[in-house]
Amino acid sequence: RDPAAAAAAADVVVLTVPVVALAETVAGLGDLDGKVLVDATNAVGVPVPGGHPTVGAHVAGLAPPASVVKAFNPLGAEHLADGTIAGRAVFLPVAGDDRGRPAVVALAESVGFEVADLGGPEAVELVEAPARLWIPLAFRCGWGRDFGFGVLRP
Repeated sequence: RDPAAAAAAADVVVLTVPVVALAETVAGLGDLDGKVLVDATNAVGVPVPGGHPTVGAHVAGLAPPASVVKAFNPLGAEHLADGTIAGRAVFLPVAGDDRGRPAVVALAESVGFEVADLGGPEAVELVEAPARLWIPLAFRCGWGRDFGFGVLRP
């Protein structure tokens, strides 16, 4: 299936491409009006395109008719379908458009993530920050991709 056909058949579309491929990828998705567009991308080794304060803001600018939500970015892509690692829920912050956030929260909870709904677009930076820690831990510190963040509570 081509990306535009897949997006047309979906209510929720998840972007998991390199940040340098975002503009071309979003343009190739076709009409996103009424769709929830989940930005799971990170600016790794490159600045956020277009001078935007966050990658989420960049994606929102590329897809104005979509409801853009930032989520699923502070962990390896191989863990997106299962919100647990070693039987424990992975912490997943979510922020973005008010219309799309409930669907993304429900999706993430349905696969086992411990979700924190942080609010609207003003909170996207808080969702992007854990990825800026996850990436060097995975690669510079040699932890590899098989870990996620958790929350300890009494």
